[in-house]
Amino acid sequence: MEFDLCRTLWSHGSDFLKNGLAPLHMASQGDHVDSARILLYHKAPVDDVTVDYLTALHVAAHCGHVRVAKMLLDRKADPNARALNGFTPLHIACKKNRLKVVELLLKHGASIEATTESGLTPLHVASFMGCMNIAIYLIQHGANADVPTVRGETPLHLAARANQTDIVRVLLRNGAQVDARAREQQTPLHIAARLGNSDIVVLLFQHGAQVDATTKDLYTALHIAAKESQDEVTDAAIHYYPLCKKIVDDYIAYRLSVKEFMM
Repeated sequence: MEFDLCRTLWSHGSDFLKNGLAPLHMASQGDHVDSARILLYHKAPVDDVTVDYLTALHVAAHCGHVRVAKMLLDRKADPNARALNGFTPLHIACKKNRLKVVELLLKHGASIEATTESGLTPLHVASFMGCMNIAIYLIQHGANADVPTVRGETPLHLAARANQTDIVRVLLRNGAQVDARAREQQTPLHIAARLGNSDIVVLLFQHGAQVDATTKDLYTALHIAAKESQDEVTDAAIHYYPLCKKIVDDYIAYRLSVKEFMM
């Protein structure tokens, strides 16, 4: 059946289907190994792209089809081909939690530090999506845990933003900078405090996060937690740094005085 489909597409000169996928993309999407083999035998371009610059290897990575991905790589598919948004097959495999494809791509020369248009590395993607095994694998194979995006956010910032507590723990244990600064001078602690994730806040404190670090607008994480009524965060901060109670009390008093003045 695979052969009949492949022969039909080829005999009708079907370079691209209406949805922008070439026959090789379709074979990769459906894990049709025999069809992909026939198409490649008949000189189908291995790195043909869709309107979004997705190759068949991108599609195989998305679907987790290791056999097709290996066949494409053996036929010299570009492991670092960039889609319109800059995503490589490795980025996509990380996003979809396809560990076997990640392993295969790295063995065939995929760049572990490739960046998207917004500056995301594969580790950024795995960290945000909570793909623990992939994050560990990338770190074990030399991924830099402190690469900033165009907004200055490291994988630790994104893990905190996505409430990925276990990923935060792994990144910190592997030397991620606990007080890395994003564009607005936000640290991961500022992000965790705003979202009210006391578990991440405690982890950051345990690894030496500066409780008095300020954003561009001179807010500490405690100011943000108090502003957002994140009581568990302020309680955690006071437990680790008793002097924080004065900061919180002073900030609350200031907010109340401003509110009364405005009335």
